[in-house]
Amino acid sequence: MSQSHHHRQISARFSAAAQTYIAVSSLQDRVAHRVLELVPESFSAGRILDAGCGPGRLAALVRTRWPDAHITGVDIAQGMIDAAQSYFAGDEHADFSVSDITAYHAASAYDLVLSSSALHWLRPFADGLSHVAGLVRPGGLVAIGLMLDGTMAELKASRDAVAPDKLAPGRLPTFSEFEQAAHGIQGFRVRRLEQITAEYDQESAAAVLRSVHDMGVTGGDVSRGSKPLTRTEMNALRAYYDRHFASAGGVRVTFVVGYLLLESTSPLH
Repeated sequence: MSQSHHHRQISARFSAAAQTYIAVSSLQDRVAHRVLELVPESFSAGRILDAGCGPGRLAALVRTRWPDAHITGVDIAQGMIDAAQSYFAGDEHADFSVSDITAYHAASAYDLVLSSSALHWLRPFADGLSHVAGLVRPGGLVAIGLMLDGTMAELKASRDAVAPDKLAPGRLPTFSEFEQAAHGIQGFRVRRLEQITAEYDQESAAAVLRSVHDMGVTGGDVSRGSKPLTRTEMNALRAYYDRHFASAGGVRVTFVVGYLLLESTSPLH
């Protein structure tokens, strides 16, 4: 799957899921809160970028913490930008635009660049991460939370078992790749880097698939194989998941989240 095709799929699926995303993405809410916790309480920010802003969840938390800051949100999905603009209607110090963050440039650098549950879609990952970091001013901070390889491993294993000829060509970055990319960004110091793995229960495989659909994460090279699954294969996938990943609360769902805090140390980057 080409980079441009991957990005078109991501844009289309997240646009379609804009109205259902918040209701089914409680984990992403926890990630957003954790991203802000990475930023020291003493840090002052007048201009803040939310990279991959979605419907404005992280931006809303930003507004509470920095009530006078100017917030810019960028997302590849028009539907998400529409939702964010609606939430911030009347806020003269917030603006949102549709853009691929890897091609985004600002007239002046930001004091703080934030991103929650978005940058794992970057292709190529290391180059994209470096570009996002480069949007911050010298002395500024970059705080990121993203999904890593191993997230929803149960769903991937179930799909691979029932349709081994339709494997998705991509995968999420590993923690090692995340670490290497972070340390490879010139002019920055890694102040914090961590991986957190959490397991949750959902009532059934069918419930997992509904959540995945409503969050819009069924696009891109991580989720889509060369051909869509047939109805028979989907039924087999649900049965396999229910049987092999049963838990006390129904079925298990694993999430692996990477967090990063970078500080710009170079006057030129």
